[in-house]
Amino acid sequence: MTDDEKALEHVFEYIKTPEGKEALKYFYSQIRSAYPTLRARAPGRYPQTEVLFYYSDGNDVILKIEVQQKNFKVYMRDTVQYRVTTKDDITIFAPGSGYPYSGNIQRLLDADIFPWLKTQLR
Repeated sequence: MTDDEKALEHVFEYIKTPEGKEALKYFYSQIRSAYPTLRARAPGRYPQTEVLFYYSDGNDVILKIEVQQKNFKVYMRDTVQYRVTTKDDITIFAPGSGYPYSGNIQRLLDADIFPWLKTQLR
């Protein structure tokens, strides 16, 4: 196992709820499957709490997952967009507030994340 793989495992272990861990692993695997050329790394020292997705330049982060103990946040470039607690409990962040996402994690990926990634990787 490489150091990067170990760091990613630390991220997956940081989230404590079984439903949150399931959602995180699903989200990560779907992105890796849909965009195999997109690279991922978990920076920093143990315990790592972020996964950064980038194309070729490690400094050009396209998508970031920030893991907390009960949920994870999805950043598109530098702006937090979603907080995911389970596959069915997702909050959209808006300036000054947030509101429930009207779908599950697969809908979020298909309708929002994948199309956005496609525009970033042109």
